[in-house]
Amino acid sequence: MSTTTDKHARSNYTGTRHKGKRYGTLWYSSTGEDGDVTLSIDFETTDNLLKLDVIDDWIGLLKSERDSIQREWEAEIADMVASQ
Repeated sequence: MSTTTDKHARSNYTGTRHKGKRYGTLWYSSTGEDGDVTLSIDFETTDNLLKLDVIDDWIGLLKSERDSIQREWEAEIADMVASQ
């Protein structure tokens, strides 16, 4: 069973949360340390303007998540150095 989080899913949104249509899945291979994206047929058959909008949203959300993780990691490293 998998779980998801909404921590970066438009935190300023105040309406009822509706995830809408799933257009893909993010994958990670622990053996190859590679990430991958599988896009659905629904995404592939969507008009290009919507594809561009959706991809821009994904990039923004993933960048926000990456920046947050980077700050946490830097704090962890600083704590490790300080404790030596």
